[in-house]
Amino acid sequence: MRQAVLALFLATCLCGEVVHAQSLQTVDEIRACAERNLPERTLRQSVEIESEDRVGGRRNLEARVHWKRFESGPRVMIRVDAPPEVRGASYLAIQGEDGGEEQIFMFLPAIGQVRRVTANTAAESLWDTDFSYEDMKYLQGVQRRGGGERLDDDEVEGRAVYVLQTRAESDDPDAIYERVVTFVDQQTCVSLRTDFYERGDTVRKRLLATIATLEADDDRWRVGEYAMNDLKNETRTWLRVTGGELDIDLPERLFTRSGLGRGR
Repeated sequence: MRQAVLALFLATCLCGEVVHAQSLQTVDEIRACAERNLPERTLRQSVEIESEDRVGGRRNLEARVHWKRFESGPRVMIRVDAPPEVRGASYLAIQGEDGGEEQIFMFLPAIGQVRRVTANTAAESLWDTDFSYEDMKYLQGVQRRGGGERLDDDEVEGRAVYVLQTRAESDDPDAIYERVVTFVDQQTCVSLRTDFYERGDTVRKRLLATIATLEADDDRWRVGEYAMNDLKNETRTWLRVTGGELDIDLPERLFTRSGLGRGR
């Protein structure tokens, strides 16, 4: 493939057929439309992550994304290949069994240790980008399922969208976002926009698809580029897929805490 399915990487996208606005009515139906595009077994992608600070300075990372199905749900491991000073830095997210709590781990070559990401550190920047550890969990579908509601339909850049909202549990003081609102294209089920609300009902971050990169690949649609915008800090990060392979053999140890620091 020239590009792997980025919408899969962001876990909110894709349907193989053209869908009409009246055909999907519930949150579960819209989510099912997205999930039908997940690989049968595995995915490996090459990605470029470009960050821009508020004065226009830019920084680039190259990384590989590994995704695999397990009985408890998907797991994702991301490893940085460049630049040299962060090569080998890794991220692992494991979906909890039976809707339980997810686990997130990180490996930093400088300290040579694997550490678990706690509620106190989940909001921290991942490799100095506008994606936090928590954002990556949301974007890759490694999160507790269930809940959510459908809001009134809307438009994004002239395209009709379904609007889905998920709220944090009221008794969860560690929740980073009060609610997350996703705008899903009615024709392709690709996520075109996601708003992340902080406490106080303020949009802190906004994830936007570059619609010009939306295209079909056989029976799937994909977006080749997304941008995460931090509206408070006035910074942004682009994530671009440069290549990928579906349903290849990926060893289970790649998706374990003990295997996170290997293969540097």
